[in-house]
Amino acid sequence: MKKLISQAYTLLNEHGFDWSICGGAAIDLYLGRQTRIHKDLDIAVFWEDRNLIIDLMLSSGWRVLQACGGGVVHELNKKQDEKFEKRNLFCFTVNEHRVKLEAIGQDKYRFGLEKVEQQYFTYVEFLFNERNDGNFFLLGETKIKREILKVTSG
Repeated sequence: MKKLISQAYTLLNEHGFDWSICGGAAIDLYLGRQTRIHKDLDIAVFWEDRNLIIDLMLSSGWRVLQACGGGVVHELNKKQDEKFEKRNLFCFTVNEHRVKLEAIGQDKYRFGLEKVEQQYFTYVEFLFNERNDGNFFLLGETKIKREILKVTSG
């Protein structure tokens, strides 16, 4: 996991947006040990940085897919200037063979990811969050909030 996080840091750091490890990897980092295998690395980011992230991943040679629900994804080939639905992004390199895509329409696919441990930084899921007035909000629960400085500093 440390190798994956180091590779994520190399790609994502210093591109003008805040990010952090979340999900199972974050729990393992907190505990200081791996509790289970992880099929993916989850990265928490903020909605206002979505186009920066799309541009970075595309310009780095990654494919970018937007979740549509029900196991369906839509491939993005450029940032979205028009209004977009608030959906997570799945990004992967051409070397990521665990991703399974079944074409079901124009730039739409049925999506699958094999449930085997991720060995290389070839896949990442971006999970988007809200922030406002110096607070971090739990997705969909604006009453559950914490000051950003307390979120980032422990």
